[in-house]
Amino acid sequence: MNCKSLQLLRGIVLILGILLVNQAVGDPNNGSFELYDYNETNSRNDPNGWHTENYVTVTQLFIPTPSEGSTSNWSINTAKGLAPFKGDSLLVLSSGDSSYNYSKAWQSVTINEGDKLTGVYFFGGCDYSPYTDWAMIKLVSQADPNVEIEIVYTDIDLLGDYGSFGGWQKFDYTFGSNEVGDYNLVLCVSDVGDYRLESYMAVDGLILCRNQQNNPPPGKADFNCDCTVNFEDFTILANDWMYDCNNPIMYYDGSGRQQYYDPNCNCLLGTDIDGDGPVDINDLQIMSGNWLGAVDLYNPPVTGDLNDDGIVDFEDFTIFAVDWMSNCDDPLIYGGPNNNCLLGTDLNNDGPVDIGDLKILSENWLVVPEE
Repeated sequence: MNCKSLQLLRGIVLILGILLVNQAVGDPNNGSFELYDYNETNSRNDPNGWHTENYVTVTQLFIPTPSEGSTSNWSINTAKGLAPFKGDSLLVLSSGDSSYNYSKAWQSVTINEGDKLTGVYFFGGCDYSPYTDWAMIKLVSQADPNVEIEIVYTDIDLLGDYGSFGGWQKFDYTFGSNEVGDYNLVLCVSDVGDYRLESYMAVDGLILCRNQQNNPPPGKADFNCDCTVNFEDFTILANDWMYDCNNPIMYYDGSGRQQYYDPNCNCLLGTDIDGDGPVDINDLQIMSGNWLGAVDLYNPPVTGDLNDDGIVDFEDFTIFAVDWMSNCDDPLIYGGPNNNCLLGTDLNNDGPVDIGDLKILSENWLVVPEE
């Protein structure tokens, strides 16, 4: 992407930031863990809005420091640690030491049909089988504690002895009509069979995308967990273009331990949407299907529909970006082979393709003309 396109992308993200985030969001409160008690005097910072038991803390960087366990097979660079997925903070839970064998955090949420819970989590075990330490995110019914909905689960057996994820793992769960109600959203990590070799769970970016009438949460491609598919998600997918997620690059950290997962790819966020390995045109097509609304080709286009397909979308943005800060009143530019002035990129007809035209494009973004 050239400098003009990057400059335009920054501008359009600022202008469209509110317009594009058109999904209602609800609980959980403080799901990105940016708020905590700054006056804590001990080594743990409790997240605001959450109840906690045992070792639960907000931190700006997670570097494992097991008292007795091992990180010898972890798939992240343990020297650099795990940075927040969103904002400046993340939540870490440890399965404990000699005094306790689990930790958990929870808060109350209300679930409606079609709502989607999404976010990212990480699990790293400092133990070995048959001591199958585990981590889980679940909902527990407030009406009947025996009723639980498992959102994610992982353990030592799934990862291998002293193993971990290669980074943040994205998850999402859409609730059916039989799952409506009031619940406790529970984050938990636990030792199994001992109190000695701890394991860790980290969580960030939790958000509940509300199901609105005629505007449900996106089915796929919301890689950054903000309840909409937009330019930020496209940037995440573009980073992995033609990357084979079935064969990620593994790096050696130089300290004698095994290779770690490529920190420069986003495969764990689901960029290989169709699961066939490479991030390619098929994934981009799925993404566009979750990005664009219904298109009516039989009505006249709105202003900014530069390719005349009945809607103003990313394809028009691409055409527009080519002419950013070009002067379409200049005859050499207007008819030039490297510009799109003839397609109408100077939307307000004042000459330069600039912020005024970008504002018009943003106002008509994803607008479908009415009959």
